[in-house]
Amino acid sequence: MCNHGSVSLGLQRAVRVLLVQPWTIDAAPIENALREAGVDAALARADFEASLQAALSHDQFDVVIFDRATSELTREAVETCTRAHGRGVPVIAFDDPAQLAAEVLRVIGPRRH
Repeated sequence: MCNHGSVSLGLQRAVRVLLVQPWTIDAAPIENALREAGVDAALARADFEASLQAALSHDQFDVVIFDRATSELTREAVETCTRAHGRGVPVIAFDDPAQLAAEVLRVIGPRRH
C-alpha cells in the first residue's frame, strides 16, 4: 500500500509528496534529486489504483509525482483520482529525476524548501 519515508532538511513542515511509481523501481534517485534541490520532502508511495485511493483517503499531499514507468496507471487516471478525493494537488509526470526537482520547486514555490 503506502510506504512513508522522510527526507528532512529543515525545520519547516515537510512537503508532502505522493510518489506514484512501481515498487520495483528504487525511489532513491527521486529522493536524492529533491534533497539536492533543497526540498524537505515526506514521501508516500502508491503503484496501483487501490493504493492510490487509500493514500488519498488517508493523507493530504502538496504534490503528486507520477513516474511514467507506472504501467498500472496513467497520469489522467491519477489526476481523476485526486479530483474525486477533493484534492486540488498538482500532478507532475517525469522521466528524469533531475528535471523533476526543478518542476517540484516551481509547483511548491519558495515557501517550503
